[in-house]
Amino acid sequence: MLASTTIFVSSVLTFLLHRLQHVRDPINFILKVSGSLVLQAMKDREVRGVWWGRVWLVVWWVAVVILSAAYTGNLVAVLTVPVFPKFIYTVQDLALADVRMLMLDYGSSIPSYLRTSNNPTLAALGTKLDINPITNPTDLYKQSIVDVMTGRHALIVFGDYIDYLRAKHGVMAYTYVVKERIFGAALSWFLPRHTPYTTTISDALMQLTETGVMDKLYQMHRSNVITPNTQIRGDGVINLGHMQGAFILLGLGAVVAFFTLIQELII
Repeated sequence: MLASTTIFVSSVLTFLLHRLQHVRDPINFILKVSGSLVLQAMKDREVRGVWWGRVWLVVWWVAVVILSAAYTGNLVAVLTVPVFPKFIYTVQDLALADVRMLMLDYGSSIPSYLRTSNNPTLAALGTKLDINPITNPTDLYKQSIVDVMTGRHALIVFGDYIDYLRAKHGVMAYTYVVKERIFGAALSWFLPRHTPYTTTISDALMQLTETGVMDKLYQMHRSNVITPNTQIRGDGVINLGHMQGAFILLGLGAVVAFFTLIQELII
């Protein structure tokens, strides 16, 4: 579109001025008019005898300033503003996303349940679920975290243990947790078999859960164990790191201009 507009404006103006015998070299004049697009100066006295030609050039120069500014702005935006992947908020988004599911192979029934589920979303998750074998007993999720950091996998972990894993491996600032859960996690307390006070403890845990006491205790414990290490992305602030592409182009342009100047001085 931009090239077509430039050719049309310069060609029509040159044709009219050439018919009036005001331009002797049409090719040279077309190049001068088109050169305005790359901020090359042109003397207005070349069309001094034709008033409408000067008006034509003024309108064209104003349009060129706008086009150049818009192109430069878009170019700088493309080179400096990072493009972040779309966030996944729900299980349905996860099923539609171009990422595979990842789960540790500890004998869970989740894989078979997902693959045989009547829910289309859960069934879709089951078809792209990968099972990681346990290869490092001292650090079970090390390889899984590495796979997640490639940007092509999402890790399934029960409950809030995922936050502990993110803090342990130092990836809090680079990962996030989908708020919607596939299954609800129950609050449990392990007791010996045939314990006589099982019912009493179960009732007490239920009351503490319903009143929000357990959630409050968990949040306090979480704040003490897990150090916040998150960052706000896409805040609109362009720093030196974002501008490195523009500075690289500026340096390359300066080098090319320097050698061009040396060549012109020698010739």
